[in-house]
Amino acid sequence: MNTLNLSQIKVRGDLAHRQLLNYKRLESDIYRPESVFSSGMGEWPGDWLGRTILGLTKLKETTHREPAYSYSILSQLPEHLNEAGYLGPVIATGEYNEQQLAGHNWLIRGLMEYSRLSGETQYLEMARRIIHNLYLPLKGAFLKYPTDKSRIGYGAPDGKLTGANVSGWLTSTDVGCAFICLDGLAQAYNEFGMTELKDLLEEMIEKFKSIDLIGSSLQTHATLTATRGIMAFYRATGQKCYLALAEKIFKLYKSYGMTVNYANFNWFGRPLWTEPCAIVDSYMLTRDLFIETQKPEYLEMCHKIYFNALCHAQRSNGGFGCDLCVHEGNHYLSIYGKSLDAYWCCSMRGAEGLAAVSSSIAFIDESRIYITFYLDSEIRIEGAKITITTRYPEEGSVHIKIEGKPVQKEIALFIPDYAVNSFTASVDGLPVETVANEEFAVIKLQTGSCAIDLNFSIPLCELPYPGKQSCHFYQYGYVVLGADTKAELTVDRSDLSMIAPATYQDRRSGVVLKPLNDTYKRTPEETFKMQRQLLFTHI
Repeated sequence: MNTLNLSQIKVRGDLAHRQLLNYKRLESDIYRPESVFSSGMGEWPGDWLGRTILGLTKLKETTHREPAYSYSILSQLPEHLNEAGYLGPVIATGEYNEQQLAGHNWLIRGLMEYSRLSGETQYLEMARRIIHNLYLPLKGAFLKYPTDKSRIGYGAPDGKLTGANVSGWLTSTDVGCAFICLDGLAQAYNEFGMTELKDLLEEMIEKFKSIDLIGSSLQTHATLTATRGIMAFYRATGQKCYLALAEKIFKLYKSYGMTVNYANFNWFGRPLWTEPCAIVDSYMLTRDLFIETQKPEYLEMCHKIYFNALCHAQRSNGGFGCDLCVHEGNHYLSIYGKSLDAYWCCSMRGAEGLAAVSSSIAFIDESRIYITFYLDSEIRIEGAKITITTRYPEEGSVHIKIEGKPVQKEIALFIPDYAVNSFTASVDGLPVETVANEEFAVIKLQTGSCAIDLNFSIPLCELPYPGKQSCHFYQYGYVVLGADTKAELTVDRSDLSMIAPATYQDRRSGVVLKPLNDTYKRTPEETFKMQRQLLFTHI
């Protein structure tokens, strides 16, 4: 199963609006050339700049619109590099600043992605120089990476150096952030043939898998980004042990690092705030796990992460911000801190997340086109134009119009697990038999241009909070429902009645439960006051 090139996909509707809103944020003053080279350069060299380049490049790729300032930023980059070709101080022999290593991950990824998209090879060469001068000298250093429990208990959303030097490592409150660079280095090895990285990557992965992620309270963003690097190394080597490791880490994250609305605890074991960077990483990781395994639970998780976590995290200014974690000790979803969005990191990574959602609409293999995410869009494959219009996830209604050259492949439509026994499919208005296969309805077309309609019912489910049976939450299909309320409610399923698609009212209190994806429609003042109850105690 393979992804389509984003040049083959044109998104419409809500996702297109979110991308343009994020574009507006990433072209505001703080991301322009006059600001971007100084922002975050102190403790995180390369981070702010790299995330900005990467975010703008992914927005260009998915919206097909040229960024206003990318050219100016990239043309000025060489004059800001040190004599070794990277940002910040030249690292002294035997000294390893993990925030500098983490920050440059985003810079090399931004440069590689821009070079791939534009064909301008000088930016790939910049990335190569950073890799050779900053990262390759690290061989042997990761074996000494400190995971002592004394590192637990510090930190803020923007991460700080602790001032400690442990075995040559300048450590961060973002525990484990040194391993973020697994992401870019594995991409360089996998996509650009930098085979000289093999020994270093194997060392990093061996060290990473030996770490007690929960006991060491690793940052979940660092964990998930590193795991995406492990997946890239698996794709390059084909060694199943790396796929198994990625699945094991994600299972651990799902059990010990995920909130009720499928966002993240910033650290394992410390449910203080969420971080959209990690939400993006969790989405990209589950997408990649689905591609490699075809296990439907990963595709289902993509839907849950997007509609409940990523959509909720986007603010009215187009950026992405942090929330308090919903767990057994806090039943409410509300904004964390005094900043509307995490403008120093998450607002840029949100762009990559939205682009990843675009790339998840359809996949292809030798015999089938898989329609996996129901979002308004247009896809071009082998001379055919496939237009998707839908009311999902509020309603189980999908219309697919196929025009142009006859499609020579079967069409496989994703059927949510709750609808496998209750869906109907038709071609040009006539019911068709479908072959059930791993939560896909497979249709073999007999004609060229045609229209496919898929319909299924969406149930309201009352789900227990893991490990605490007295608490429950409500999910409409894969969409978590919340109630805007200051006073904590007790809600019983029998008291809820649907008043609109995906929207229910509690008969006793009159309070409405609805999806969480409307944060970006609220004013900043409304967002700061927002308090949504997601966990409810039984009556």
